[in-house]
Amino acid sequence: PLDDRYFFCVMKLYAAFYGMPDPRGRGYKLHKLEAAGAMSGIPLPNSHRAVDDALLTAVLFKYIADYQG
Repeated sequence: PLDDRYFFCVMKLYAAFYGMPDPRGRGYKLHKLEAAGAMSGIPLPNSHRAVDDALLTAVLFKYIADYQG
């Protein structure tokens, strides 16, 4: 397994931010990147290219950081 000291998972952060319990009782439900973007009102690219996924991840991270709700 990868060592959490050397990377950061935006999707795990989003799961905790969104707060939907995991149906199996293991923390929070993980969402697909496109679903997280859509649920956050972020315009989605129309492709599954790595660069688009990276940009969407960055915008989602900024959305979480800037959230005032």
